[in-house]
Amino acid sequence: MGKYDFYYPKLKKKKFEFEKKILKFKKEKDENKKICFAQNALSYAAFNGCGYFYCAELEKFYTDLAKKYDLKNYNINFIPNSVLHVMTTCYNSGGHTRVVEGWIKRADSNQKHSVVLLKQVSREIPELLKENIKNKNGELFIFNLDDNQIEKALKLRKLALEYEFIVLHTHMDDPVATIAFGSEKFTRPVILFNHADHMFWIGKSIADITADIQGGSSITPSKRLIKNPFFLGIPYDDKKIEYSKEEAREKLDIPLDKKIVLTIGSDFKYFPFGKISYKKSLEKLFEKDKNLLFFAIGVKKSNPFLQGLNKEHLKRIVFLGNLDYEKEVLESVEINIQYEGYIKKANKEAEKMLLLENKLLPENISYQKIPNLASEARQKLEEIKPITLGQASRISGVNPADIAILSVYLKKEVKLN
Repeated sequence: MGKYDFYYPKLKKKKFEFEKKILKFKKEKDENKKICFAQNALSYAAFNGCGYFYCAELEKFYTDLAKKYDLKNYNINFIPNSVLHVMTTCYNSGGHTRVVEGWIKRADSNQKHSVVLLKQVSREIPELLKENIKNKNGELFIFNLDDNQIEKALKLRKLALEYEFIVLHTHMDDPVATIAFGSEKFTRPVILFNHADHMFWIGKSIADITADIQGGSSITPSKRLIKNPFFLGIPYDDKKIEYSKEEAREKLDIPLDKKIVLTIGSDFKYFPFGKISYKKSLEKLFEKDKNLLFFAIGVKKSNPFLQGLNKEHLKRIVFLGNLDYEKEVLESVEINIQYEGYIKKANKEAEKMLLLENKLLPENISYQKIPNLASEARQKLEEIKPITLGQASRISGVNPADIAILSVYLKKEVKLN
């Protein structure tokens, strides 16, 4: 049996399900219902890996809608050197929004870069995105969630006429831009930034240029039948590293003999796929190498994929949560990682905690001011007010990690005083 033979029946089943949805969509005569069926098929294909990378019937349907719904006036002059970035939504974490932020940041100062959000559910817009837009003389537009696809498309078309170039960063199953720019009367250049090459997406029919983030991809020309895609890549800061790996480990209190594995992704990206289980792979890595430490950004400890994970292995995972990549957050992450280093050391050398039995705690110590203490531990310590670290370690609800944090705090206080 081949390596991927297990997945072929699943792929065939999903392909058949998508084709059923397309057939239902094609049979429907009522426009509103047809729009709903089209969206249903789009979303299914985008998130279920059914073997399709685009759909000609859906592309034609949305461009036909574009021609049906028109603007009264297309005679609007654009602002030279202006770019409108079209996004479905933006996020505080992940690479999608970081690309847009980086694109705008690196643009020439004489350019105008604006962003329009078509379906922004969360009102928390990353500060860096807002700052970069402002620095490039741009504006941030947030469309009303209550507007339907046609209403949004016409608003987008009218807004886009004021800009020289349009760049699409939309979600794979968002057809609003296709309806907005599918009319022959709209003549501004449209660049589709292909941020999800491995997935199905809509928008092929309206793109003057498809910009791939990886060079040499065969999917764009062979599966989407797009000729001569443009390789753009991902912008990044070429920052000079000011210290070595050894110095970084020392700064973050990570022992030199430890091997570091870093994973970055939203919770849903860790769910099992067929026989591929992230949890099982993680267990094998931990069993194979006792010196492995695992740093996770984005995924939460409560993620279902972690349920049932060996408790000893769980201790070797440092959860950093969602990051918004602002300077202040990165500094706080550095502090958290530093504490995690002390915690791991403390757990590893639990026997040595007895040496702290007679370590006195200051009478005026405020546990509320000590960062990273567990809420239960902070409450118990405030109520009981132990005299020594040894006494604190025996309080129910105060675990070794809390004692390690207290120990670090006391050492720092001694140095400061």
